Amino acid sequence: MDMKKYWRAVAGAAAISSLLLTACDNTGTSTSEKGTDLSSIGNEVVTVNFSDNGEVLMNPLMGWQVTMSMQEVIDYGVPEGYGSVLLRQSWDELEPEEGKFEWDLLDQSLAVCKEAGVSIQLGMYLQASDVWNFSGIPDWLWEDYNIPYQIVDSSSFESVDRENYPTKHPLYYDKVYQEKVRNFLTAFAERYPDGTADILDVRFYGLYGEWDAGWNPFDRGGDMDLKRQTLSDMLHIYMDVFKDYKKTKLCIDVAQIPGDEYKWQEYRTEACHDIALENGFAIRCCGVGPGNYSGMPKFVMDEAYSRFNPTNGETWYGWNPDEFDLQQTLDTFYAGHVNTMTFGMAALSADYIRDQNQEMFDTAAKTMGYRLIPREIQYPRSVKAGESFDFTSAWANTGVGLCWRQYPLKLTVRDAEGNEVWSQVDESFSQTQWVKGNKYTVTSAFTVPAELADKQGDYELYISMVDDEGKNAIALPIGETGNKAREYKIGSFAIKA
Repeated sequence: MDMKKYWRAVAGAAAISSLLLTACDNTGTSTSEKGTDLSSIGNEVVTVNFSDNGEVLMNPLMGWQVTMSMQEVIDYGVPEGYGSVLLRQSWDELEPEEGKFEWDLLDQSLAVCKEAGVSIQLGMYLQASDVWNFSGIPDWLWEDYNIPYQIVDSSSFESVDRENYPTKHPLYYDKVYQEKVRNFLTAFAERYPDGTADILDVRFYGLYGEWDAGWNPFDRGGDMDLKRQTLSDMLHIYMDVFKDYKKTKLCIDVAQIPGDEYKWQEYRTEACHDIALENGFAIRCCGVGPGNYSGMPKFVMDEAYSRFNPTNGETWYGWNPDEFDLQQTLDTFYAGHVNTMTFGMAALSADYIRDQNQEMFDTAAKTMGYRLIPREIQYPRSVKAGESFDFTSAWANTGVGLCWRQYPLKLTVRDAEGNEVWSQVDESFSQTQWVKGNKYTVTSAFTVPAELADKQGDYELYISMVDDEGKNAIALPIGETGNKAREYKIGSFAIKA
């Protein structure tokens, strides 16, 4: 054996091992010394491993949800710790006269939500609500067009425990009513482009805007063919008006009902949920609570659907720990892969519920939605200016939900003072299909610009996930807590001439 070659190989292996061990610790923070002689740095692969730091994160498209009116948002702002606002408004508020719209309150409340950095779900009612005391339908629709209607006392609906609370509802299959709905939605879409809100509720029918609500003459043993046709007509109006929306998800309300598998399939068809689900609608699951802890609707629990579309969980009873099993309710929500959830949190109760249950609140915030961790990252220690290299990252989502909008991966190189030297975005990087229990390995190709040859040196490498404007958008549970920049140090990286 050539002993000189042997000892050179041993020395080389030891040098590489030492570099890998000192390049980073288990949080991905570089511990290498500045001023390294570049001639001693090769293009060996650096491996960095990360673990969850346990931080409560506030991320887009997920979190505890609070329900607020437009005026409440303007007056009080968004309660701390809530990542999502269900913003209530109704057709009669926004179009008090036909063709004359009042958008000011909605504009102001949307601006407050945007400033707070929370996700927005618009609960826009096109029908009466006995819960929020919405008339829903503008007076001019009754007065000028003589739309047929019926007065419904909510006490006639078996799940409602209040009496003498009448609401006025149109016969939803009336073609004039449908035409006016289309006109209003078209004006709304022109005013608020795709992405203004994250989710837009499709509330045009029934006691609460939930399509299963049993007040209607063609519900509960009535003309199911007429019900399906009516819902289908209205649903297609929404789908047509918002056909170009890619960022904003349309959302339907569904509720738990008793019955065997056949009944579920029958209900799914009668209520047109099959059409909505086939078109990728988000789901708002209402009615989880005492007496039906068995879960959310079966088609929501279907792994093939709810794992890859946003789901919101809502109890039917609000917050009353004496009346329900808290953990059982939480587990039901988690089984439905919720991104957001609420126990009836509203403007006046949100702070109290959070403060009295902070540990539960924080634990749930780390469980619902998505929680993305780069378990392992590999990249070359040095790259010559003008050359391309592979950056391989292996990811896990430990949350029960998913990040259903794409946030591409950005690589940034910074000097010792934190100044950006170079950055590039992998536009093909997508986390929209990442669900709990799987490992996702992505190899991104980056190219160091040739003009950086005169800036050769040893730098620090960072990653972030960016929105359409290029801003760092996703908080990751790695590194030091409280990272407001949402940019994470990976390790040292040398650029050579």
